[in-house]
Amino acid sequence: MYGPRGWTDRVVQAVARLGNIKHRVGRDSIRFGQLGALDFLAMAEWLPAGNLEERQHQGPTIRTFLELAQKEPDASFEGYIITGARDDERLSIDGVHVPSSFDFAGTGIDPATADEDDQVGDFKRRLWWD
Repeated sequence: MYGPRGWTDRVVQAVARLGNIKHRVGRDSIRFGQLGALDFLAMAEWLPAGNLEERQHQGPTIRTFLELAQKEPDASFEGYIITGARDDERLSIDGVHVPSSFDFAGTGIDPATADEDDQVGDFKRRLWWD
């Protein structure tokens, strides 16, 4: 869809190595969570340009999430990878965890467009777009 078939293989391997895979659906869909900002930024160079504009429903684009990762190194991300087993191969982010004090002003992310949880145990906010 965004690059040559199989481009997500490297992303899948990195997410698996980090222990962030939540579950797999067959060979073609992998759900992940708690992908740290620095790890996400390191993967950015592997993403085809078209994938940077990918968004889940009305959520932010991958590009916007990468900009947030640069601004907030304590952020973590959740989403899924559609592998090269399907024609719509991609990386998609559909949720973000940030410190409860994080200010979204200037990030291009409007918390009012997301569902939100407070995670008091680790003092983070979780926003997701479903």
